[in-house]
Amino acid sequence: MKNHNSFSFLRLCCTLLMWATSALTFAQSTLYLDVAGQPMALELTPRNIDRYGIQPADSSTRFYGVHLRDFPESKGRAAYIDGQWQGLLLHDGQLHLISALSPEGEAKSAAATNRFVAQTLNQDLSLGQCGFTPQVSAATQSPAASQTITPRNFTPRALQIDYDTYCDDTVEGVCLVGQLTLVFDSQFESDFGSSYQSQAIAITEYVDLLYQQEFKIAFNKLRMAFGSGDQFGGGNDIEAVLDDMEAQRVAGDTASFDPNVFSILHFISGRNYADAGPAIGIAFGPTYASFPTPDFPLLCSGYAMGTSQVFGSGSNRTALTSIIVAHEIGHNFGFLHDGVDPGVTSCSSSAFIMAAELNPSASGFSSCSHDALAPNLNAINNIETCFDFPINASLVVDSGNPAFAEPGSIVNTRYDITAIARSDRTLNLRLTGTITSSAATLISARLDSTPCTLNSGNTQYTCNITNASVHSLELELQTALSNLSIRHQVASTNGDDFDVDSADNQVVETISVDFDGAGNDSENLASLDNKGSGGALLWLSLNLMVLLVARRHCRARSPS
Repeated sequence: MKNHNSFSFLRLCCTLLMWATSALTFAQSTLYLDVAGQPMALELTPRNIDRYGIQPADSSTRFYGVHLRDFPESKGRAAYIDGQWQGLLLHDGQLHLISALSPEGEAKSAAATNRFVAQTLNQDLSLGQCGFTPQVSAATQSPAASQTITPRNFTPRALQIDYDTYCDDTVEGVCLVGQLTLVFDSQFESDFGSSYQSQAIAITEYVDLLYQQEFKIAFNKLRMAFGSGDQFGGGNDIEAVLDDMEAQRVAGDTASFDPNVFSILHFISGRNYADAGPAIGIAFGPTYASFPTPDFPLLCSGYAMGTSQVFGSGSNRTALTSIIVAHEIGHNFGFLHDGVDPGVTSCSSSAFIMAAELNPSASGFSSCSHDALAPNLNAINNIETCFDFPINASLVVDSGNPAFAEPGSIVNTRYDITAIARSDRTLNLRLTGTITSSAATLISARLDSTPCTLNSGNTQYTCNITNASVHSLELELQTALSNLSIRHQVASTNGDDFDVDSADNQVVETISVDFDGAGNDSENLASLDNKGSGGALLWLSLNLMVLLVARRHCRARSPS
């Protein structure tokens, strides 16, 4: 049976001060966000989006983690796309939409003459009606139903957890990493134009923020499948779309873009589902004979699926759409409609993300959603089927490394490697480096005084680290005639590990060749050869050669 309920998310929009700095300099300015009439300094931390595997069409696009300087417990995500700011901020029990920022001087002068007040959306504007489907098909009424899904690239390890104690142990505030496959259609691309990939990242970033702050759960985006949503049938009939998603996944027809069929699969569409009915979002969720213990968990069964349509207009479309997506994924986790569904009537029907009616003060998930989370996660027999585990590996270049060197000279460099994992996990890392320019070569690479492997003509090194913690890498290199550029990277060798802060996983280091300090070139080359520093004639010929070759429903209503 499908229950149809409605919810309204009334945006609490922070009015923000206009700004005039360029995209290249704003990160270096003090930026202010106007909250409840007060301009508050905003701290921005760049976020690495390399793991999305997407290169934004506009090179000025940037993504940030944010918080208010005087309120470090506030958390948010912001993006600068198409010359506009957007984002979400959780502060003081409320969810704020970011729509503009201001540099320091402008904020102070404007604040002296204007009163800035947080504004909300029109009270009649609703994200729509959302009702979830606790039954997916007759086949899914028992845990054995997941056997109809054919595993791909998966090795079960039979790990079962107790969420309440398990999540006392975190890495950078994360205890579990849910595997999420996101699918988009050509209508989504049309809605957002050339920036559609950046907007998709923004939606995902906001969903990740909500779950990480509330439940210590981040998401590993297994795939961002653009255009693949076109293969789902059903047109604008949202129930038919979800049914087709189920049928195709069970049949293996999603194999080309669905790397783990046990992951959460969510389809974000530009279709207008509201044309065919009241729904703009739908998802499958578990049934309950006695809440909060599910009859069987939907997560890791292969049936954690849902779809949402793009909602809203302007720069806030991504933030509003992310609220719908977070709501629908919540049903996959076993969350019910607050204040409406049996078992959760004690929670407000209008104050939280899973409420039937969301008001401007909606801020995250209710205690009823929290109550459902642990039983649903604890009931998963093989949680590694659809969850990864957080780590944080970093590589830092020593500040004493040389920036300049004479051609043909020998230089020594040093690096610090730090690795953090859950106390119940062993973290094994692989550290690699590649000289990407010039004919320079590696003489040696040592990790904690132990030699590493050199290959590719001594232009690459590889170090394997078992039970990683804190380590030191030392390199000895011989420069050539051109500047030396070397890329270093550290990564886990375990496919179940997920680095929650990948910004410091790799670094490109450049050592410039300084001819001014070399004196007479020919004399120096000869003296190098005489001193046995690598064979000057061979080294010179190599450089010359290089130079030559070189089921939840959401109904949208218009504002009155």
